[in-house]
Amino acid sequence: MADHLETTPTEVAGKLDGYRIVDVREPSEFAGALGHIAGSECIPLGALEAKAETLAGGAPLLLVCRSGNRSGKACDLLAKHGLAGGTNLAGGMIEWNRRGLPVVREPLSDAVAILDALAVWLTQVLQMPRADADALVRAGLPPEPRDATGAELARAIAGLERQLQENGVPPADLDLVCAAFASDAARLGGSGSAA
Repeated sequence: MADHLETTPTEVAGKLDGYRIVDVREPSEFAGALGHIAGSECIPLGALEAKAETLAGGAPLLLVCRSGNRSGKACDLLAKHGLAGGTNLAGGMIEWNRRGLPVVREPLSDAVAILDALAVWLTQVLQMPRADADALVRAGLPPEPRDATGAELARAIAGLERQLQENGVPPADLDLVCAAFASDAARLGGSGSAA
């Protein structure tokens, strides 16, 4: 059992002003499909120990990650450095998004950026080699991805979602990620960049 406090997105959503929000995901995740909570700062878990001293004092800490796992570890790590009182966001940004709570996220504005972000997500979540992830997300698209239309990208994203659902246990945020990137693709129209 963890030695830190936990809260749910619903419990904390109206009380964010009382916290210093630290998101321990990687920068690509922070800016990625799940977005981040307004006012949060990105300090990846691997860098947290070195920055622990800068988190002392002030508002209580709310630690956030994709699912609540890394942020729970972050709470425990900070407690070992004498920073008790960190609260873990149970369920992380997956649960935050499922509850329809607001996120900060800049839509991706071209086909290559969408495909690259999908491939990065696959490498992180499924521990898939980057070359395999690139091949998977680009299946069925023109040889030059920047020439893909928004509709072609949307079909490729839907195909990727189906394939991941059919091949074992899909990532918990598969639907959220695919919906975010499909929304970005819909903005592209007939070319691989936003009109």
